[in-house]
Amino acid sequence: MWIALRIATRVGGYTSMTTVNVATRIMGLLLAALAVEILAGGIVELIPALGKPDMFRYGQ
Repeated sequence: MWIALRIATRVGGYTSMTTVNVATRIMGLLLAALAVEILAGGIVELIPALGKPDMFRYGQ
């Protein structure tokens, strides 16, 4: 982490504003996906029946 922060100013000098915007959007998308994963795991812990995929299948 420290290395990434240390070289960020050097890398930032070589990239265009479009590249920075694309990287920001990609990181935001990854952060949102991680948040959904953590939220879904928490909900399954609160309501264990949601974690059982076979519960709602028909024909078994």
